[in-house]
Amino acid sequence: MARISILLTAVALAALVAVGSAGAAAPKRPLSVVSLGDPTIGGHRFLGRTPLQVTSAFGKPSARTATRTSATLHYGQWTISFKKRVSDGKLIGYAARAAGGTLTGVFGHGLLAPSYGRAQITAGVTAELGWVEDGDFNEWIPRGPSSFVGADFPRTITWGIDRHGVRWLKIETDLNVEFRGPSR
Repeated sequence: MARISILLTAVALAALVAVGSAGAAAPKRPLSVVSLGDPTIGGHRFLGRTPLQVTSAFGKPSARTATRTSATLHYGQWTISFKKRVSDGKLIGYAARAAGGTLTGVFGHGLLAPSYGRAQITAGVTAELGWVEDGDFNEWIPRGPSSFVGADFPRTITWGIDRHGVRWLKIETDLNVEFRGPSR
């Protein structure tokens, strides 16, 4: 009788934990919400990930292209780019570029919109990164009027308006420095 009581208690406890963890799961963010400091798109990482890992996180891409040394996956306004890592020949995500549409940072700052000019994009990116002029603890350093580089990582954020008037934002890293892979 005691064993049945313990078994029923364990089953009930497992059911409560399962219900609690399902309710505590983070809501899925849309691809228009971006984290620049710790680069994610819609809450999913892409830098240093393989195409299989990105596909399992983001779902089926709307388009894909591949060559022997590179690949791209398209998700809405985003193009995630991969290239072969020198150390092991694996395709690894090194950049993502959004062209057009509206983007919002995870802290609520507008990053891109069809009506934004360069100054508005710059203001949004600067606010989202938390960059402060003469700040002692800035993690990003401005390089020119439309880019930031990481102080700790070899990452770059660039933005602009192309010749067709499309606003764009790009997040990339130096693959061979940040994600070197195994030593030979």
